[in-house]
Amino acid sequence: PLSIVAAASGGMPVVSYWADSALLADNVQYPNFARTIPASDMEAYSTVSVIKELGWNNFAFIYSVARSEWFRALSEAAARVGIRLVTAQKYELGASDEETFRSIEQAVAAVANSGARIILEAVDYNEFPHLVRAAEAHNLTGRGYQWVSPNRQQATTVLARGDSLG
Repeated sequence: PLSIVAAASGGMPVVSYWADSALLADNVQYPNFARTIPASDMEAYSTVSVIKELGWNNFAFIYSVARSEWFRALSEAAARVGIRLVTAQKYELGASDEETFRSIEQAVAAVANSGARIILEAVDYNEFPHLVRAAEAHNLTGRGYQWVSPNRQQATTVLARGDSLG
């Protein structure tokens, strides 16, 4: 966000719990900026490295519009480690939960049509239950499918509430 950039470049110390932009990693330009989460490019590289280490050669990606920078970083990291991103599907936040669900459902349908069996998700906390329902409706859960969530706390919390995923 612009407020972080302005404060950090103006000499005010800033510690962010959410800013993951790789641009903010420049310690010369932003010497007073620190974060508690990794930069998006580091997180994406780590994620695709794990996918490759597990022997998976291709995967699909479903993400919210808020994670567009992470998608860019993920695409670059996948190419760098030599695995194939079969399809990437972005969903939009609607004016209502129902509109958001329809957008997620369309993204999940496209993933189902891609034939991908390894699916990485980067959805927002409130949309995760919609993703679970859409994945089940398209039979993308259970034996033969693997879902990867870089946000373990989110997935654990939602599934503990009783939502299912396979």
